[in-house]
Amino acid sequence: MFTEKILVSADRTESGKDEEQNLPALSLSFDYGGTVIAATDERERFFVAHGPGVMSVERDFEREAEARGELERWGAVELRCI
Repeated sequence: MFTEKILVSADRTESGKDEEQNLPALSLSFDYGGTVIAATDERERFFVAHGPGVMSVERDFEREAEARGELERWGAVELRCI
């Protein structure tokens, strides 16, 4: 959790003008065995070093959706959705 400057539209401010406000924000990411993938990353899989080569890691979109759903139940909403 952190704060971020977010532009708030006039109909939601006391002044009746658009304002930048410092508001609480969350950054959601998922840890796949030490590789952190942002929730906004659209890749279905990614690659990690494995011995002398690389290994493909499939993302678990079902579990990721469960985590998003839990945050949404507490009122968190993606900024691009508002």
